[in-house]
Amino acid sequence: MNAIARLLGIKSTDEVDHIEMKFAAWWSEGRPVLVLLVCLGLAALGAFFYYRYQNEQPLEKKKRRRILLTVFRSGLLAIVGFILAEPIVSVSLTEHPRPILLMLFDGSDSMNLVDELSTEQADALDAMTPDSINPSEQTRLELLNHALKNGALSEAVGQLHEKFDVRYYSTDEGHSIKELGQQGETKALENDLTAEIQTTAIGSSLDELNRRHGTRHLAGVVVVSDFGQNAGNPALTSAEQLDVPVIATGVGPQEVIDVSIALQAPLVLKQDENTSLSATLRQQGATGSSVSIQLFQRRLGTATDAVLEAEKLPIGTPVVVVLEEGTVDVDLPYLPENSGRFEVIAEVSGLSGEVSSRNNEAQREVIIRDESLNLFFVEHEPTWEWRFVKEVFHRDPLIGHEGFRTFLRSADFKVRQSNDLFVDRLVRPRDEFFANDVVLISDVPSEMLTTPFQDQLVEYVERFGGGLVIIAGPRFSIGALQGTQLADMLPVVVDRSLRPKPSKFQLSFTP
Repeated sequence: MNAIARLLGIKSTDEVDHIEMKFAAWWSEGRPVLVLLVCLGLAALGAFFYYRYQNEQPLEKKKRRRILLTVFRSGLLAIVGFILAEPIVSVSLTEHPRPILLMLFDGSDSMNLVDELSTEQADALDAMTPDSINPSEQTRLELLNHALKNGALSEAVGQLHEKFDVRYYSTDEGHSIKELGQQGETKALENDLTAEIQTTAIGSSLDELNRRHGTRHLAGVVVVSDFGQNAGNPALTSAEQLDVPVIATGVGPQEVIDVSIALQAPLVLKQDENTSLSATLRQQGATGSSVSIQLFQRRLGTATDAVLEAEKLPIGTPVVVVLEEGTVDVDLPYLPENSGRFEVIAEVSGLSGEVSSRNNEAQREVIIRDESLNLFFVEHEPTWEWRFVKEVFHRDPLIGHEGFRTFLRSADFKVRQSNDLFVDRLVRPRDEFFANDVVLISDVPSEMLTTPFQDQLVEYVERFGGGLVIIAGPRFSIGALQGTQLADMLPVVVDRSLRPKPSKFQLSFTP
């Protein structure tokens, strides 16, 4: 049975229960006796015709040759009949796949550090590989690559291949992972490990392994890292969700010291308006330590005013923060004094013995305007949405009372002329209309959207790149735009017959 299994390409780890011959032709399905009779009949027919009509004189004298040819032709006809029955070999087996063992290697830049080793530690590392190396001069990654190629660690990994289906992964950019190539016969790593990414996100990498292999026959996960996690989900929570043994193999010192900073800032700021930027500090092994955060800014160029390698200027005074467990959020005061494009940089002071200083800096690009954003709101009557939007943007420092203007069709013409909040007509002079940054059109009837206004709006969006927001309302709905130039600019197909349904509905793709 095992010999037949090997001929069929079945792995030795599979157990063959039984092998059965079946036939698929319409006349032979479920009729093995009929197939046997047909084969015997064809063989007999071949022998009859050969003896009856193939009686040449030379063969009459050589009976042995004549018998062999008769058997050959009879067997050939029997094989033809057997093939016409469309035979099928049905193999029933029980598969015993080898459990999968995942090995996750840290691909962050901290693996390129050279650790200060004691004499005992250096001797122990030197004994792990037969190569003549000086562990005190090797980075963590170089020591790991040496150990995986030769020595006790290489032999131990080789023994794992006999019991498990070992897969190699490395942490990658974007809190993801990448699978590493393996050699054909030995299944060892095809290339040396590399460490180029800036963050260590063990938890997010374990989550990705869970998504790829969580439903398969997973035996466990071996994580090789310095465990200086500075990004992503908590590693302990992700390891618990795997629900398999997770073996942590540490590289480097037992206690990792590291602090990182992330910066959040609005995309657009107003000149000479006090604001605050939000910085988030993450630390490891430095609870209770004090660090300082300093803000810098660097002017960036534009299409017409290129600024190369502008000087990084400090902003204000450093903010001192005491590190706590987990993350610490810090508000950094910021007063933009000049308009234009700037890169805002937050730097946190390093710690003694820190594994990497590359994550001690965070940048954000901001645009500082010397005037308010201009927003033009077109509405039919003072709805609740109109009142809400007006109040929100009046309080926004980037827009305020100066930047918000509205055309309200139901408003009295004299009110529109006397109140600075309103514009008296929908079609405005080109220099005034094109000075807007965003145009909002709410629940308006189609007759309100005159052809001159549509032409002006299309030119504003398509030629000058202006912003357009359409707010569908309950009175006229989006169907009021059908047949207008505005409908052609929308990412949906406008149908006047469509009306909101009071019952539940499901979104569907447009044709």
